[in-house]
Amino acid sequence: MAGTSQTGGQGAYLLAMYSMGLGLPFLITGIAFDFLMPFLKNIGKYVNWVYTISGLLLMAIGILILADKMFWFQNLI
Repeated sequence: MAGTSQTGGQGAYLLAMYSMGLGLPFLITGIAFDFLMPFLKNIGKYVNWVYTISGLLLMAIGILILADKMFWFQNLI
């Protein structure tokens, strides 16, 4: 879109917004890291459970996508 925009200013604006949207989560994570470090140390003992549950959830969603059954989530609401 930036390459086909009408003016260079519009293209630069689009690229700046894209870059900000891409980089902002990383900046926020970097700023909040020191604040969150004690919390992360406390939940370290539960990491294996988090990995297991998130892996099972990822596999379940993958199976739903392969079976073309993602509409199942719409029925939950």
